[in-house]
Amino acid sequence: MNMKSFLACVSLMIAASYTGFSQSQSSHLKLRRGARATPAYGILVLRKVAVETDLYDLRARFTSDSELVKTKRLELTFIVREMERLQTAKAAALSRLTATYADLLLRRVSLEVQLQNLREHFTSDSPDFKRVRTELVVLDRETAKLLN
Repeated sequence: MNMKSFLACVSLMIAASYTGFSQSQSSHLKLRRGARATPAYGILVLRKVAVETDLYDLRARFTSDSELVKTKRLELTFIVREMERLQTAKAAALSRLTATYADLLLRRVSLEVQLQNLREHFTSDSPDFKRVRTELVVLDRETAKLLN
């Protein structure tokens, strides 16, 4: 009987360790997936797909030097950068990566594209350039508050 108790105890300990191991593996995988499992990341993926589709369409009709193609390529670059930033978010901030946060990020992308286009055609003293740059600074400040 003593041996049976010992074996039962060892079996229980092994089963408990496997359960704990699988739970820690599961939570580790969730942390690794992190931002990719959030609504914000999903919305950025959808926008990236739309921009890539537009870019494919534009390349069929225009040369790569076309302003439309350049602007779409620039937008795609900024979207990818935001997706990479989201993946560096800390676990504590993941619950705040909502659809609304994605809307703010997409607004940021739009402003960055506008700013780049204005930079090519105007000086940094132009009122439009200043307005877009100011809005970008304010938006960055507000989005940073949301994650902290």
